[in-house]
Amino acid sequence: MPASTAEGPGEPVRHRYNPGGNRRINAVLHRMAVTQLRCEPRAQAIYEQARLNHHTKKEARRVLKRDLSDVVYRRMIRDQASQPAQPLLAA
Repeated sequence: MPASTAEGPGEPVRHRYNPGGNRRINAVLHRMAVTQLRCEPRAQAIYEQARLNHHTKKEARRVLKRDLSDVVYRRMIRDQASQPAQPLLAA
């Protein structure tokens, strides 16, 4: 859904944030992003690259959060695949 009616030639195309989803996970991703911006060179590089691509500070943090969520998701899938299948418990 577009966030602005002023989207024309040369204007950035922005969309509304979907507030749905798991608020706890969103909060954890935010804390991860803020902490990594202070300490982690890779996260700082992702943020700076987004800023160089004319993203606002808020948009650059969103880019970093998306990257972090991708890392967490891949790790969860890899961990799940490495565990043997467990039978369902009968009730």
